[in-house]
Amino acid sequence: MKKQILALGISFIINMFCLHSFLQAQTVQVTGMTATASSQYVQGSGPENAVDGLTGTAWCSQVNATGQWLQVSLPETYTLSSIEILWGPPYTNCTVEFYNNSTLVQTYSLGSNSVGLITTPVTAPTSPVNKIKVTSDLYLGSSAVAIYEVKVFRYVTINTFDQINASFGFFTTSLGVGRTSTGSTSLALKTSAATGGYSCI
Repeated sequence: MKKQILALGISFIINMFCLHSFLQAQTVQVTGMTATASSQYVQGSGPENAVDGLTGTAWCSQVNATGQWLQVSLPETYTLSSIEILWGPPYTNCTVEFYNNSTLVQTYSLGSNSVGLITTPVTAPTSPVNKIKVTSDLYLGSSAVAIYEVKVFRYVTINTFDQINASFGFFTTSLGVGRTSTGSTSLALKTSAATGGYSCI
């Protein structure tokens, strides 16, 4: 009886450990993005510079134009955690729009910034999106809108944990709890299609 209670207790602890690990939010930077824009200043200052991963290149709009925009297309539809915009000159009347195809999901107002060369964090919507549009006017004294880089971060969906080693040397199976010969724990977290939940096996 004591062994059964101990086994159940260990199984509960291991499963809670797996669930806790699964629930840890993890994010990665989105790559493979493309960009279009309302205009560009000269050849070599196109919108692709804002998503090339380099902070030494920039998209620059045409001079003395209002309502200039940069649209970033993601390779897939993602639930985002945040985005960061590295600006060149100061900007004003800036908005960031998030789209799922042609459907506007959320509009975020950045207002104005008089400093320039600043990284602006933007809160992402909770709904999945695949396009981001940044619209801005020129700040007084600036000649063009310029964005050096747009960084986009998304949540990672974790479906499995393989070979999780635990110091107490037990593993759980569908038949119960046992001990590995090496003293390590081998666990897998899988999706239950029937319940939509997760379980250690």
